[in-house]
Amino acid sequence: MKKLFIVLCLIFVVSGCEKTSKNVLSRKTVVVVDEKMQEIDEIKEKVFPEEKVLEVPFVMQAPFANWEQHNESCEEAGLLLAHYFYTGEVLTKNQANIEILDMVDFQHKIYGAEHDIFAEEMGVLAKDYYGYENYRVIDGTIENIKNEILNNNPVIVPTTAGYLKAEKSDYPEMGYHVVVIVGYNRYGFVTHDVGTVTGEGFTYTFSTLQYSIKDYNSEVLVLK
Repeated sequence: MKKLFIVLCLIFVVSGCEKTSKNVLSRKTVVVVDEKMQEIDEIKEKVFPEEKVLEVPFVMQAPFANWEQHNESCEEAGLLLAHYFYTGEVLTKNQANIEILDMVDFQHKIYGAEHDIFAEEMGVLAKDYYGYENYRVIDGTIENIKNEILNNNPVIVPTTAGYLKAEKSDYPEMGYHVVVIVGYNRYGFVTHDVGTVTGEGFTYTFSTLQYSIKDYNSEVLVLK
């Protein structure tokens, strides 16, 4: 009887230890999970600097207001500005005029014509003409675009010009149009809008620019 009592006591002690061990393990697991969730929340809640603007050179798509030659040259001008930002070379009106015309001629020779081209097609042109093998077409969310600016990448953006006109009174009548996002501030995206004389460093609100890209699957282009 005494032996049976001792055995029962040992079983009780062992089972109690196992229960305690499991509880300790459970509490440690909860702490680890909570820490991981906190890290994920911190990533999601990334805080951006209030503003950043890249020093991207500016010329209009018609450098000498020679619109009869450059009425459809917004895509070429967008690529040109981003390219010269990366090279750091000085971009004059004369050089811009020559290079845009050469890019148009290049498309006629290689592709058979100069068409309206969107993010992916502009990427192909950038690869074929300038050699940007690693161009990227990304989803044009506010966060993605801000990230690219923080990484010193101008963002080339296909838009429907009619949606931009509401915020820029001197906007000409255009359908499809390309602008280059060169920065952002608390009001919106800072752009080089190659379609107007007053397009250098013009800020469009986040909502207006986001709305203007929806007709093109909200896709934007980064050359690097």
